[in-house]
Amino acid sequence: MQVNYKTLSSVEYDVANGVYKKVQKDVFDPSFADTLSSINKNQDDVFLQDKLNLEQNQKNVQNNIYDSKSSIYALRFRQNEEEVLKAQELSKQIKQENQTLNDLLSNIYS
Repeated sequence: MQVNYKTLSSVEYDVANGVYKKVQKDVFDPSFADTLSSINKNQDDVFLQDKLNLEQNQKNVQNNIYDSKSSIYALRFRQNEEEVLKAQELSKQIKQENQTLNDLLSNIYS
């Protein structure tokens, strides 16, 4: 992480030597701290938005999977229903043919 400092020049009195001397001091720049906090806040906002988007995408995927399975189950049910109807129709035909055969046999033996 980069930290910015301002360099301040000043003149200080050196008590031990009794002279004035020029001194430069590095002082922390608070405007840079504000910039850092705003960057961190923006990153937090972006992270939160990304997290919400990810959660929404996961819900969409789960809904799509559910919809797909529901469609497959509905199709399979319709296919089973069609098979049952065909079997019932075939059973009716067999009963009619058996009845016709029984009628013919009873006419022959009577």
